[in-house]
Amino acid sequence: MCLNTFSLSLSFGHVNRSFLMLACAIPESSVVVTDDLEPYSPYYDEEYFQFLVKNYLQNEITDYVDSAEVRYFYYYPEDESMCTDHHCQGASVTLIAKIKLIFTYEKTLTFSILKGDLYE
Repeated sequence: MCLNTFSLSLSFGHVNRSFLMLACAIPESSVVVTDDLEPYSPYYDEEYFQFLVKNYLQNEITDYVDSAEVRYFYYYPEDESMCTDHHCQGASVTLIAKIKLIFTYEKTLTFSILKGDLYE
């Protein structure tokens, strides 16, 4: 029993740590920076964002989960409504993973491109 509990907590800890570390580089890597000639502000490249997340999670958590599902939601940060034009400045990723067939891990990370020093 103790070994099973240790194995479950080890798997849960690795999945949680890996998912939270996703925030370090992947969202920033998938931002398309536009120039003054384009009518759009910086936005997430949805296909590339999903490609990066999928590859990262496959490399990091495959050995620790029985199954995993990733859901994406793109939105406008101003009012958090659903983005429909593929030039979205907000993205969220939800990971739902089954660990050791008895525990379901579900967590969402949310990312936004906000105006600031580099983007006005």
